[in-house]
Amino acid sequence: MKVCRPGPQCLMAWPMMSAALMAGAAAPTNAALLFSDDFAYSNGDLAGNGGGTGWLASSLWTGGAGATGNLVANPLPGTDGKSIQIASNASETSRPLSATYASGNATSYYISFVFNADPFPGAGSAQYAGVSVYLASDTSNNLFMGIPGGTGEFGFDWTNRSQAYAPGANNTTYLALYAIAPGTNTGTTSITMYGSTNLRLTGTALMQLSPWASSDNEAHFNFDTVGFAGAYNTGTISLAGLAMADSPNEAVAFTQTAVPEPGLLAAGAATLVIAWSIVRCR
Repeated sequence: MKVCRPGPQCLMAWPMMSAALMAGAAAPTNAALLFSDDFAYSNGDLAGNGGGTGWLASSLWTGGAGATGNLVANPLPGTDGKSIQIASNASETSRPLSATYASGNATSYYISFVFNADPFPGAGSAQYAGVSVYLASDTSNNLFMGIPGGTGEFGFDWTNRSQAYAPGANNTTYLALYAIAPGTNTGTTSITMYGSTNLRLTGTALMQLSPWASSDNEAHFNFDTVGFAGAYNTGTISLAGLAMADSPNEAVAFTQTAVPEPGLLAAGAATLVIAWSIVRCR
């Protein structure tokens, strides 16, 4: 390849290289996101913050403030985005969504996040920690995701009907995906949880793994609010990169904005070489 001497004729390379680098480092599209929050706030109370998408206009996270509340904290192991350290004293921090969602209709919803417990409370424990979606006017019907009370294990609880799975590794970061879909029987809802320690799997790849927990033909439920809460004795239980979308890949793609992507710079450099090689200087 001819080497360009500095001059006006070589300036054409720079726009091409810039575009190539941008394309190589482009983030996944999130057109199908329904709500999300990367918790890119200063460390401290989650309450009083209001970033993300899909939330009621001008709404903030409220409740559970103070040293024992739900806190914005440093990244989880294996991630580089902020996390939420879930309260250990049953304090809840919640926020209203911009719409009400109904399970079991023609649309499926996918909720994802990365999760870490150090340590897990243990089977048979009444301790719990996680995130829930529910209707503000009827909190008795809710889907709780994380470590349901009475199990001490990773899973979900729908209206006090627990389904759980024990990953068995403390202080390990997991990618979790919850699918809320029409049930097998008409007019019912199916809830399925998938998980992996491979934080780079796509949503589709996660759903090709064996489910960690599932429950079919449950009653429909509506939700318009998201809340964090926990009650546990020792350690810290945290999550990051919370999102819901109408496709598993979109939800997981947002969650993975908190996960470093290996080889991104190498991919950008390779694209740069390709762009440079097609420039011919006169």
